[in-house]
Amino acid sequence: MKFSIIICTYNVGKKLPKTLDSIFVQNFGDYEVVIVDGTSSDSTTEIIKKYEKKFHGKLRWISEKDTGIYNAMNKGVKMANGEYLNVVGAGDWLEKDALENAKKCIDKNPQADAVLGKTRIWDNGIENSRIVQTSVEDLPTLPIQHPALFYSKSLHNKFGVYDEDYRIVADYAFCLKAFYLGNASIIPFDVVVDNFVMDGASSRNSFEQLMEKVKARKDLGLKTKLTRELKFYIKGLIK
Repeated sequence: MKFSIIICTYNVGKKLPKTLDSIFVQNFGDYEVVIVDGTSSDSTTEIIKKYEKKFHGKLRWISEKDTGIYNAMNKGVKMANGEYLNVVGAGDWLEKDALENAKKCIDKNPQADAVLGKTRIWDNGIENSRIVQTSVEDLPTLPIQHPALFYSKSLHNKFGVYDEDYRIVADYAFCLKAFYLGNASIIPFDVVVDNFVMDGASSRNSFEQLMEKVKARKDLGLKTKLTRELKFYIKGLIK
């Protein structure tokens, strides 16, 4: 199997259908959906069951207590059968040709450990957007857009799973270890693949995210200038 799309859910019944619908209509069909639910108390599990039938065996899921988003993501990694992993947030959605374009880039670059598309980032009201794509060189200061990343599952054998000591930035720390410090190869391609809505934990807790990013860099032996980081943070608040 080529791709495993991992979705971690908790009380996202209103958001999840948009994400699953965007996967269901993909042009490229060699994929599975892996959902890790944290014992939702709303309609989430009912929606998962409904889509489980719709996907005809291509959707697998569990619902059990976890200790946080990265604990859930690590469960998803363990469950995944795909050669390449993609982690998408509930409420976000893939472009119809996302998997097809990722596959094309992989075929052109079979030596690559990962390929990275572009992300369209929407504000909380889904009214305004901008397109971004972080380069590996920028990783010491900017995170890669994880939902646009299609990476070899084998990277977890070399660099470990997501560090559950972090609450918000374990995906960033993993990318720093693998692609910036570990020299795992990542090939960008010039296509928007994911739509990311800024309504998640990292968006709601921007200062905590900043502090965790600084800590992650320090933990990995990278220099960081807190004063500079705070200036950028304050500029963002003013905007």
